[in-house]
Amino acid sequence: MLPPTPAQGPLPAVAHLRVYEPLSQVAEPRRSELIRAVSRPRLGVVAALRAEQVGSVRAGRTGALPTGDTTVLTLEPADVPGGAHRVVGPGTLVCPWDTGRRSAAAVVGAAARLPGILAEAAGLDGEAVRRARQVLATGGPGPVHVLSSTWAVPLAWFALVDPADVRVITDDGLRRPVWRAPADDVRVRAGRVLRTVTEHLGEVASVVALADVLRWIGRFPHGSAVELDYAGLGALLDDSAVAEDTGCAAVHAVVRQLERGDGHLVAATLAPVTAFWARVRAGEHAS
Repeated sequence: MLPPTPAQGPLPAVAHLRVYEPLSQVAEPRRSELIRAVSRPRLGVVAALRAEQVGSVRAGRTGALPTGDTTVLTLEPADVPGGAHRVVGPGTLVCPWDTGRRSAAAVVGAAARLPGILAEAAGLDGEAVRRARQVLATGGPGPVHVLSSTWAVPLAWFALVDPADVRVITDDGLRRPVWRAPADDVRVRAGRVLRTVTEHLGEVASVVALADVLRWIGRFPHGSAVELDYAGLGALLDDSAVAEDTGCAAVHAVVRQLERGDGHLVAATLAPVTAFWARVRAGEHAS
């Protein structure tokens, strides 16, 4: 499953869910900051992942959260497949990388979930949480534009996109699957999935995760676009593994099965997906 390791070292095994919002709808002074950022030479996804990795290593040595990241990804409306509810733009769409704010949110979230003694053992003491909250308070308005998942893609993310819209993108030698969709399409599609799965299976973990993601997407304006990108996980998949990956199609097949009353088929439909990501995760323990 593993392709050759890149000469510059392995990428972080992370997938991204991103929201790009129309630059024209961003309020000042943030709009001017983003205009300046996109006017400079821009990093691709692979270069941005490597820069973030370097910043994370440095932060681990110093105890300081990464700051000063001005990376902004962009899309044009023509880059987003159309749909029944297509409204994308107008104009260029932007996705600030927001390394510092994402790192700070992870610190605050982990500190809230872990018992005090475990949080302190992980370096999440009161001072670390205070610094993280300060970054969140001063790092800019609105939600972060990027969610991350390590070593696997959450099933809930596949519910957001159309399996037919997958593209295999090559960036700096890395081939990886990417889906894009208008945010309004995503809200309608995922809303249907949420209602169907809740009705038949109750509030299982994937339902809770999908509801959380929909609330996050709902904080962005109309005209935004959603992107599911295997990002660094793509480095773990060779061509045969990409062809073998049926996660997105399987999630939507499960929804159709539930709608038809064939719930007894769900476990068998998802079993190959579970096995696929278990093999990918095996690399975590081998690395």
